[in-house]
Amino acid sequence: MTHDPIRKKAQRDLRLDMFRGLALMTIFINHVPGNVLENYTSRNFGLSDAAEAFVFMSGIAVALASWTLVAAGRTGEAAAKLARRAGKLYIYHIAGMMVALGFIAITWYGFGVHEFGERVNFAPVAETPFKALVIGMPMLGYQIGYYNILPLYMLFLLMAPAMLWLGRRSIPLLLTLSGALWLVAFEAGLNMPNFPQEGGWFFHPFGWQFLFATGIAAGIAKKQGRALVAFRPWLYALALAWLVWCYWFLLQEWGWLPLDGTLPVFVTYLDKSHLALPRMVHLLALAYVLVNLPGMARLAASRLMAPVAAMGRNGLELFAFGSVLAIGLQAVFAVLPAPAWAVTFAVVAGIAVQMGVAALLDRRKDGRKAAAAGTMPAGALAARA
Repeated sequence: MTHDPIRKKAQRDLRLDMFRGLALMTIFINHVPGNVLENYTSRNFGLSDAAEAFVFMSGIAVALASWTLVAAGRTGEAAAKLARRAGKLYIYHIAGMMVALGFIAITWYGFGVHEFGERVNFAPVAETPFKALVIGMPMLGYQIGYYNILPLYMLFLLMAPAMLWLGRRSIPLLLTLSGALWLVAFEAGLNMPNFPQEGGWFFHPFGWQFLFATGIAAGIAKKQGRALVAFRPWLYALALAWLVWCYWFLLQEWGWLPLDGTLPVFVTYLDKSHLALPRMVHLLALAYVLVNLPGMARLAASRLMAPVAAMGRNGLELFAFGSVLAIGLQAVFAVLPAPAWAVTFAVVAGIAVQMGVAALLDRRKDGRKAAAAGTMPAGALAARA
C-alpha cells in the first residue's frame, strides 16, 4: 500500500497535539514577564501550571511512540531510540544555554544591567566561569532560570524504558512503584545536585517522575484501546468541583491548604519543585475534564487549531527554540524597559514565529516520509488537487 502522510497524520489524536501546543504557548507567555497575557494563563486559575501539563503529556507521547516496540518484547530497541532522543535534547539544551548565556552576558557586561542576570542565575558564570561552564553546565548541574525542564525530560527519557516495561506487566504496579518513589523522595529530599552552587535541581526529578509515569500509563492505556480512567458522570462532576474549589482557594491567597498541620505534609504541601500532590491532582482533574468535554476532538482537528497542533507535534524542538527566544526578549526588555503593550506585542509575535517554525518542521518531516516511501510530499499533493 502506498504511504500517505496526510492519512497518517489524520489518524493521530490531535487533542494531544493541540494541548501540547497550548502548553508551549503558555510556557512562552509565562517566560516573558511583564506581558498582559500572563495574567490569563492557567497558573492564575488553579494549583498546577503549564509545566505539569507539559510533563504529563510528554509521558503520553513517549508511550504512544514506544509502545509498539515494548509490546513486541523489543524494549531494548525502544530504549536505544529514547537514549538517542535524550542525546539530541542534550545538544539542544547545551546549545540553547550557550545562546541564552550570550544574551545575558551582553546585558551584564555590555550594559551593566545585573538585575536580570541575578534573577536568572547568571552569577555563577560571572564568579566562577570555569566551574559553571566547563563542569557544571555539561553535567547539567548548572541551570539558568527557565532552562530547568529539558534536563528533567532527558532524565525521564532514560527512565522511560523501565516504566514502559513495568507498564507492560501491570499499570497499577507501575503507578504504585512510581508513587512510592515520589513519597520516598519527598521524605528524604532526594534530588539531583547543583554545581558549582549548593542545593539541587529546581524540578526534583524523583518527584516529578510520578507525573511522567502517569502520562506513560495513560499512553499505554490509549494504545490498548481504552482510557486509563473511564468516563463516569460522578467522577467528572467531582473533578469539575475540585477545579472550581482550587480556583476559589487560589483567590484566598492562603498559600497552604486547609487542615495544614493536621493532614500529612505531602497532602497539604503546595511546593512546585517536588511536585506537590495537590498540584498533580489538579492537573489530572483538568485533563479528565478537558478530554471528556464534547467537541474537543473536533476543535483539535479544526483549521483554527492547526498551527497550535503543529507546535505540539514538534513540542521538544519548539520548547528549545521558544526558551532561547524568551531569554532573548527578556534581555532586550532588561536593557530597554517597555510598557506592557509592547511586551505583549513581542510575545504574540514570538508565538507567531514559533508557529511558522512548526509549519516548516512539519513540512520537512512530511517531505522525508514521502521521499522514503517514494511519493511526493503532502504539500505537493495538496497543491495538485
